[in-house]
Amino acid sequence: MSSEQMADVVAAFEHSNRIREITLPITIDHPFWRLTNEYKSFLELEHLALSVVYDYPFPIVLPREFLGVGGPTGPRRLRNILLNGLYFPSLPQLLLSSQDLVSLHLGHHTLTCNGFISPEVLSTSLSATTQLEYLHINCLPVNAESHPELRSIKSSALNLVVLPALTHFHFGGFIDYMENLVSWIHAPHLENLDINSDHKSVLDIPQLSQFISRTERLSSLPFRTCISFKMGYFFIEHHFKFLPSPQQVSHVYFRRFHMQDWRVSQVDHICAQLSPLTSSVKQLKMSAYRLPPRLKRKTNPAPWLELLKPYNSVEEVEIRGDAAPCTGIACALEQSTRETAQELLPALRVLRIRGFHTWSIRLIVSFVAARQLAGRSIILRRLTQTSQDTDWETSENDTRQG
Repeated sequence: MSSEQMADVVAAFEHSNRIREITLPITIDHPFWRLTNEYKSFLELEHLALSVVYDYPFPIVLPREFLGVGGPTGPRRLRNILLNGLYFPSLPQLLLSSQDLVSLHLGHHTLTCNGFISPEVLSTSLSATTQLEYLHINCLPVNAESHPELRSIKSSALNLVVLPALTHFHFGGFIDYMENLVSWIHAPHLENLDINSDHKSVLDIPQLSQFISRTERLSSLPFRTCISFKMGYFFIEHHFKFLPSPQQVSHVYFRRFHMQDWRVSQVDHICAQLSPLTSSVKQLKMSAYRLPPRLKRKTNPAPWLELLKPYNSVEEVEIRGDAAPCTGIACALEQSTRETAQELLPALRVLRIRGFHTWSIRLIVSFVAARQLAGRSIILRRLTQTSQDTDWETSENDTRQG
């Protein structure tokens, strides 16, 4: 920003009582913010968006007095806040005075930059935002030894902060922060939950599971689960339909990055912690593509068996993949008929497969035939790589065993 442009912005800020929206790229140097740190209240401000360009060399720290925080002021009219790539130490005070807030987006550096806003402090500041519908947080990791409070969960059912209007919650990045944060809040009407983790060690998410169980819709009965494995990441997604609007769909989406050294057992561990959502699933989709080279030759069925065991109510399964994953899954299904025929996918009626080699298909056919002998017919549908399967209907080969 040129000095002339900066002077224009500073001049505009002098009329703080007339400003309803501030949208600025934070490529402005610190002297600019020193020029705007007087106690200007911006009480008419409804939309605030301050964002650093992605490759900016260092985070910006806003002055504590920005927007008149800390000075004499009344309730604010802020409805939307987006802060990305900067740290605002007075953010909690700003939120406490923003009762009309509908959307809050906190990007990298906002919570864990030069300073640190703890999950407990953030949740307390959110207590005033009773109209908040959208909460989006991306959080960079910090040294856990420097912030032991992240590991210490002090919340209880008696001191939860209730966010009655929250319907969409996205969290990305530092999963320890998310675990602590959700232990402090209750969002009874949450409809969509997205979690993106870059955690590189064993992942424990008990607080997330409890947070989900406290909601009304996401603790209900999901009808479909999708699990996908690809080079470097996996995701699991639960879909919900709820009456009286069956067309309205909610979801829980969990994605984990940086898993070049991962094992299927790690996925089992995470899925097990979300297992309360599996008991009623009717449709299960699995895909496994482009796994790390060391896994391409491994066909151990044990972890795939563990992954499938919780889905006792599933009626339709679709499996897509290539090479070893398909073989491992096929081995798991075939093995189950010899050991626990009644325990693995006992309600299965339709099985769709795509990308399976000849030997894997033989194992699948053996599994279907064994179920037929047990009096539990399964429809086997083989899909080509190009065939569409809209709403679980379109297929290439449809053969009923028996």
